[in-house]
Amino acid sequence: MKKKILGLLLVLVMFVPCAIIFSACGPAGECDEHTYKITREPTLNYTGEYCCSRCGSVGFVFPKLNDVDYVVSSENPDYITYEYLKDGESFTFARSNFNITFNPQIGGYEVERYSGVSNNVIIPNTYVGVNGEHPIKRICEEAFLNKTNIEQITLPSSLEEINYASFKGCSGLEAINIPETLEYIGTEAFAGCSSLTKIVLPNSLTRMGGDILKGCVGLKEISVPFVGSSSDKVGYFGYLFGDVNSNEDVPDSVEKVIITGNVYIDNNAFCECDKIKTVILGDGVSSVGSYAFYDCHDLKTVKLGKNVGRVYASAFELCGNIESIVIPESLTVIDNAAFKDCVLLDTIYYESDDYKWRYISVGTYMDYNQYFLNANVHFYLETEPTALEFIQNDCGEFWHYNNQNEAELWEMNFTTYASGKSYLYYKTEVSITDDYWYMLQSAKEAGQLGSLFDNNEEQIAMVEESATKEEYEGKIAEYSQKVGTNLVVSFDGSCATLSQEGEATSLVDYVEIDSVVYYIEYESKAYVVDVEKNVVYEEYSSQYHTVRHYYSYIEE
Repeated sequence: MKKKILGLLLVLVMFVPCAIIFSACGPAGECDEHTYKITREPTLNYTGEYCCSRCGSVGFVFPKLNDVDYVVSSENPDYITYEYLKDGESFTFARSNFNITFNPQIGGYEVERYSGVSNNVIIPNTYVGVNGEHPIKRICEEAFLNKTNIEQITLPSSLEEINYASFKGCSGLEAINIPETLEYIGTEAFAGCSSLTKIVLPNSLTRMGGDILKGCVGLKEISVPFVGSSSDKVGYFGYLFGDVNSNEDVPDSVEKVIITGNVYIDNNAFCECDKIKTVILGDGVSSVGSYAFYDCHDLKTVKLGKNVGRVYASAFELCGNIESIVIPESLTVIDNAAFKDCVLLDTIYYESDDYKWRYISVGTYMDYNQYFLNANVHFYLETEPTALEFIQNDCGEFWHYNNQNEAELWEMNFTTYASGKSYLYYKTEVSITDDYWYMLQSAKEAGQLGSLFDNNEEQIAMVEESATKEEYEGKIAEYSQKVGTNLVVSFDGSCATLSQEGEATSLVDYVEIDSVVYYIEYESKAYVVDVEKNVVYEEYSSQYHTVRHYYSYIEE
């Protein structure tokens, strides 16, 4: 008899919770005005209920989730939404492989567990639940622990926290995007993600736990806003991999490091990170501390951000394989031994001009920075240099950023088009600026044309007899034609010969660039062969006027 009573009690206990869901607080229909809410969401196996939150009166029953009664979204296999329309009102339900709960403290949802088997996991930006639609802001502790099948993860654009060991042991993970909203990453968040080759931690980060990349032995490229636990507690790069006081645990796979935040690089920050080949310091970095990259002997290229003001002593000492470095205009001090024993440092890309380069203070004690001081310095030029600029600056001093945002010299292709060819003068074109014309008119009214043209009566007459700027330009052209009559330009080897009436007047060097020949007699004068038109221009430019002489090709 006792056993029967106990059995009956168990049955009652099992069914009481369900009864509570459907029962009213009082007699059904007791409310004067019902306040309805969803008391049970529909699933693939069960119907849902829309009841009064006070008396329990059932408003209506939702069908089981299906693609007949509902509008179904199935782009993300791990998160499918079902929209149900009733009396002009819509209700949206989600079937998810994410165990998601609402957290009022953060004003959004958090992912507690993932139970799916997808290789490509997409966590939605927002989630629809009993508490309505809200953004997903947190990944909880161990939410994706040891999900080795996952190869790629897309995180929600609203995410603010990744907690302890959230993705630990995801050994198959190859790619993950981290949104610019993220503020915190917990300890060991990505530990053991051995297939991960690149990770970008956003500037929105304010704190990081230690060991977040411990055991990520496949990482080749890392972008971080700061080195250490936070931007105001800078430290060793090794903090990310397991050691707060050294870089011993940094894996040999890491080849490229980018620092993006508003920080300074602390003393010893990357000391003895043997295998790093490329370092890029963002525009927020203010200085590079002593021994910061000491003995990074595989380091080849370095780019200092636009606001780095100082490189401290021995910062790059014993980086014997550095070949090139980008120096910003902001840099004013390079301490002694900053580039000591950088024996292969050959190229410096300076983001300004020769004038400002001279004012950088470089430590010279015991000649420790000799390789830096002896390197070839190239100056920044955003647009491609003219041939004249190219020639006047030793054919290679200018550089720019290419499509990959890498420093690259401006280069021109040299040819041998002109060699053995001669050109004969046939006309001149002249153009002057409005300012120059007004100056001539002022000098004419003041009676000062004589001093302006050294009393050359022919040139004075040209100004006095010209009513317009265009008329004066024509007179100058006619005057120039007299000077250029029978002038021949001949190219042979690397020299150009100018001759008149059979006598050589000058011999100048020239270069050919993309089948166009450029050579100069003196500053701001160039001769340019136009291959298509078979003419050579002799062009002289000044602040006020441009004179261009034309030579036609003499057929052999």
